[in-house]
Amino acid sequence: MVQAMAAPPVWMLDTNIADRLLADTATFENLRRLMDQGAVRLAKTHVQDEEIADTRSLEKREALARLFSHAQRFDVAVFVLDCGNLDEDVFGGPEEDALFDAVRKEKSKDARDAMIAASAGRWCQVLVTHDRRLAGKVRGHAGSDLAVWDYERLRNEVSRMAKEIGR
Repeated sequence: MVQAMAAPPVWMLDTNIADRLLADTATFENLRRLMDQGAVRLAKTHVQDEEIADTRSLEKREALARLFSHAQRFDVAVFVLDCGNLDEDVFGGPEEDALFDAVRKEKSKDARDAMIAASAGRWCQVLVTHDRRLAGKVRGHAGSDLAVWDYERLRNEVSRMAKEIGR
């Protein structure tokens, strides 16, 4: 009898943790290896791609593009006028809309954060961010099963998984 393999977890990285991941070569390489082996999948949306494109430093922009090139692109789980992309965004269901509303304020940056959170809530098991306000809003949202990690938790989980696979 063949036993079905569990689907790998899907993690969404907020672009604000990228600097630490790029500077931490061991974690970056372990994460890339885990993705190559199908142990974990990274998700991104056009929102992260736009944030990368808006990065002023060419060197940082290229490094971010390399990092996020390993991620699978998912539709944004909500459509937002002036921030959305009709070709890639979907109209969210009640769960995504509620999470979006819980995170968003009137500033457009908050709209982007809310789009990332709603998308992570729909497609992923984990959102990795350094934004404490965003993390608190997601954690405080009733009905969300989305785990929120900071960089240290990501680093520890990647290290643990890499050791398990290396056995």
